[in-house]
Amino acid sequence: MELVCKTKKYSKSYLKLLIAGLFFLMIFFNVNPMVAKASEDELYFDEDGSLYFNTRDKKASGSVRYKTIGWIIKRYDMPIDAPEQQYVIVTKQNYKPDEPDPNNSKYIYCYFKSDKTEILNAVMSVSKEWHTILTGYGDDVYIDSVMTVVEDGEDKGTLYVGGSYEGEVYLTYEGISGARDWASPESLEAHFNMKIAFPQIVKKWESYAEIVDKEDVYFNTSQYSSFMLGAGSDRNQTFDVGKGIPSGESLFIKGRADRTQSILKLTYVHARLHECVEVPVTYILQWKDYYGVEQQDTRVVYRYYDVTRDFYYYEFGEMDVYTLSNIQVNSNIFDGDQTIDIPAISVDDVTWSYVSYGQAKNHIADCSVNTADSIDTIALKGSNGKKPVIPDANYSTIANTLVGNVYVRNDSVNVNGVTVLSDDVQMQQGSKPNVVLTSSDTDLYEDDIKITRSTLIGEYNDCQMELVYKNKSGKTLTYKDELNLVTIHTPVYCDIKAYSDKSVNQAVTPTIDDVVLGESMTITFNDFGMHRDIKGYGLGSYAKYVGMRQICCPFAVEYKGVRYEADTWINVDKYNIKLRVCEDNAEGIYTIYARTQAYNGLEDMAHKPIEENANMNIENYGAWDTTEVRIIGKLHNLQIQNGDNVYGPAQMPMEIIGEDRDSYELSFETVGDMSESDYVEIKYTYYHEDKDGILTPVDVYGVEGRNYIDGVIAGKFVDKEVLTYSVDINKENGEGSVDGSDDYNMHKLKWTTKHQLYNELLIVSKGTSIEEIKEAVVKDRMGDLCLRGGSIIVCTDITSYKDGVPHLSYINEENAKKGYCNMWLKEGGTAGYPWGAVLKIGLGDYTYYDYEISGTH
Repeated sequence: MELVCKTKKYSKSYLKLLIAGLFFLMIFFNVNPMVAKASEDELYFDEDGSLYFNTRDKKASGSVRYKTIGWIIKRYDMPIDAPEQQYVIVTKQNYKPDEPDPNNSKYIYCYFKSDKTEILNAVMSVSKEWHTILTGYGDDVYIDSVMTVVEDGEDKGTLYVGGSYEGEVYLTYEGISGARDWASPESLEAHFNMKIAFPQIVKKWESYAEIVDKEDVYFNTSQYSSFMLGAGSDRNQTFDVGKGIPSGESLFIKGRADRTQSILKLTYVHARLHECVEVPVTYILQWKDYYGVEQQDTRVVYRYYDVTRDFYYYEFGEMDVYTLSNIQVNSNIFDGDQTIDIPAISVDDVTWSYVSYGQAKNHIADCSVNTADSIDTIALKGSNGKKPVIPDANYSTIANTLVGNVYVRNDSVNVNGVTVLSDDVQMQQGSKPNVVLTSSDTDLYEDDIKITRSTLIGEYNDCQMELVYKNKSGKTLTYKDELNLVTIHTPVYCDIKAYSDKSVNQAVTPTIDDVVLGESMTITFNDFGMHRDIKGYGLGSYAKYVGMRQICCPFAVEYKGVRYEADTWINVDKYNIKLRVCEDNAEGIYTIYARTQAYNGLEDMAHKPIEENANMNIENYGAWDTTEVRIIGKLHNLQIQNGDNVYGPAQMPMEIIGEDRDSYELSFETVGDMSESDYVEIKYTYYHEDKDGILTPVDVYGVEGRNYIDGVIAGKFVDKEVLTYSVDINKENGEGSVDGSDDYNMHKLKWTTKHQLYNELLIVSKGTSIEEIKEAVVKDRMGDLCLRGGSIIVCTDITSYKDGVPHLSYINEENAKKGYCNMWLKEGGTAGYPWGAVLKIGLGDYTYYDYEISGTH
C-alpha cells in the first residue's frame, strides 16, 4: 500500500507539507495482509511549469496496494464535475531511478515528473484564457491524484498521455477509497484537492543590446603630392616639354609627396538597447467559493515589457601606416611604366593608441529604469463560486515612461598625441570623430627617364604618376596624380646638295651643280638649320633624330651596285652618299628630290606628312628639299694609232721614226647628247725638240715632190679640225646609237680622225707663212728658215661644242688650274711635254731644205 502526503508549492520555492502530524495511528493495514507505512511527500511546480513529485516510501510488502499514476490539475477549487470547472489529466514518469534510503533500508526515495509541455498543451486544449493566465501571471491550481490498484506487482489500470485510461483508474477520493477494503481509507483524502501555485512562465529577462547595423568608416591622411615633368635635368632643362620635345629624349620628374599614408578604420555602430521593464499591478481578488465560503486573495502581478532605446557609437577597427615605396610614371610616351624607387623612409613618428569597450552593451554608460512596488491596485470580484480572472492588460505605454535616455561612449583613439576619437559620454550618440591625419612630405627627384623613340608625334595629356605606398605586410596603396602636358615633336631638317667632284668635270664653263655622266654624284644631306623658335629647337643640327633619308632622281642612277630608274625613291643610310649617274641619261638640268624622316615616323613613311626644309608643324614627321643639277657628258678614251700600234695617253707621245711616217689615226669618245648641230673641235700645236730637249713652237709643212715649187710643199699641218656628228663618228656595230637607232641625242660616241705623215717635212718657226717659204726657196735661203734634226712633238686639245658654244674640254687647261678635270692627266698623260703631246716624229740628223726651183708656178 502506497501512502501519499499532501504538499503545496508556491511561486519559485518549495513548500513541504507533512501529513497532519503522523496521524494518530501511523500504521495502516492492508486487506491481505494489512501493511502500513509512514512517508513524506513533495509536490511542486518548478519555475518552467513542470510538476515534480518526490516521495520517501516504504518498500511494499503486501500483495495489494494503491498507487498514484497521474494528476488531475483543476482551475477552480471545485470537484471536477462541478459546472464550469476546467481541468486536465496528465501522466507522471520517473525522471531518475529510485534510491534506497541510506539511513533505513526499508525505505526508498522515488522521483516523478509531469513535463511542462504535456501540462501546457493540455491546458491550451481546454482553455486559451487559462493558458494565458498561467503562463503570463501564474495562479493557484488544485490537484487530485489519479490512482490505480497494484496487485502482486501488477498495475490494474493504465493512464495515457492526453488523459485517456483503461482498467482500474480512479479520479476521485470516493473511487479509490472504495476500490478495496483499505485499513484506513480516510488517509487517502490527503491525495486530493491539493492547492499548488503554478509559476509565472513569462519572467523578467536580462537587459541586452543588439547590433542593428554597422558601417565601416575610413579616414586617410589627406594625400599631398605635386610633381612636374621636365626635360633633361632640373639644372639644365633642354626643352619646354609642353611645347615640344623629341621622342627618345630624357625627362626628369621633380616634386614633393607625403612620406607616409595612414588609414584609420572606425566602425559606426547602430545598436539597440532592450530593457526588460517590470510593471507590477496589485489585484485584490474576492469571491464566494463552491462551498459558499467567502474568499479573498491579494496578488501582485508582474508584467514585463521590452522597451528599446536606439544608440550610436564609433568603435576602433584598425590603424595602418604605409610608407612611400616607389613612383610609377605612366603614359603612352613610354613602353610600359617607368618605376622610380624611393629610399627607405622611417615612420617612427607615427604612433597611435586606443581603448576598446568591446560589445555594444559596454558602450552604454547609463540608462535609468524606474521601478515601483505597484503602479496600480485593482479589486476584482468572482462569481459562480469561481475566483476572478486576472485580465490580460497592456501596460507597455507606462513601461516606456519608466526608461530614461541612454548615454553612450565611443572607443577612444589617439594618433600622434591627438585625440581623434573621444570616449566622452554623450546622450544616445557618441561624439563624432575629429580625424586629421597628417604626414610630413619629402622632396623627390629622378632624371634620365627615357621617352620611347617610337612614340608618335602629338600632345599627350595622359601622363600620370602613381605613388605607391606599402605597409609592413606588403599591402599597397596607390594614389594617382596628373602630370603636365608633354608634346612629342621629333624635329628633322633637310637641305641637300648634289654635285660631281671637280676632278671629273670637263665643262668649259663649269658650275657647282654639274654632275657627269658615268661618274659619281655626291648627295649631301645637311641636317643643320633653323627649326621652331622654342627651347631646344631653333638653329642647330638635327641629325640625331633622323630615322631614314631618301633620294629621288629624275634620271637613272646606280647606288651600291644597283641600278635605279628615274623617279625611284632610294633609301640611303648616310648623310653623304655617292650615286653613279648612268651614261644613258640625257644631258640637261634636273631637279632632285630628297626627304628626311624622323625615327618615330618610319612606318608608312610614304603617307606621313612632311614639310619643306623643316617639319615645324607638329603634325609632320619629315622634311623635304630639292636641288637642281646639270648633267654634263665627258671626253675620254683618247687613243692614237700608227699601223698596228695603239697607244693611250700613258704611252704618249707615240714616237714615229724614219720610214714609218705614213699616217696616224686619232680617236676619242664622247659621253652625252650629240645632235647634228653639235661638233667637236681638235686644236693642234707643234713643237720642235732639239737635241738638248728644248721645245720651240713651229709650223710643219709636208713635202710631196720637187718638180715645181707649188707641188713641193703639200701644205701646213692643220691647226684646228672640226668633227661633226654626221661624218666623223664610228657607227659600226651600233656604236653611237641609242636602243639600236641612228638618232639624235646619242649618248656614247666614238670619234676618229686620220692624218697623213710625209717623208719630207719642212719645220719652220711658228707663224711662218707659205709665201715666206717660197721666197726662201727662190733666194736659196731654206737653210736659214728650216729647223733640222731633233723631233716634232704634236699636241692636241679637244673641245666639244653644243649649240655653237664650247661645252667640254679634254685638256681644260684654265679650269684644271682650279681643280677641274684635265682628262689628259686623268687618263695617264705625263707632264714631260706640253699637255696633249700625242705624237713624236723623229727627224733624224737632217732636214730637207735643198730645194731647187725648176719652174714657175
